[in-house]
Amino acid sequence: MSFGGGLAAWNTLFVLLLSSYAVYCLVLFYHEAAADLAATRPLAKFLVVKGVVFFPFMQNLCIAFSFKA
Repeated sequence: MSFGGGLAAWNTLFVLLLSSYAVYCLVLFYHEAAADLAATRPLAKFLVVKGVVFFPFMQNLCIAFSFKA
């Protein structure tokens, strides 16, 4: 991923929006299913899945930005 401008910048923005939407959907799912899954204590599992969805993108973004500077 590079920040040279043009298509790469749009691609980065698109991936950021999709990752944010995925985390938003996970939050909605958690709020709807929390009462049904209360016996299994789903918060820790939810946070792990949320991290798996969002962390790789943020890691890639930080690495690309650090090599750009």
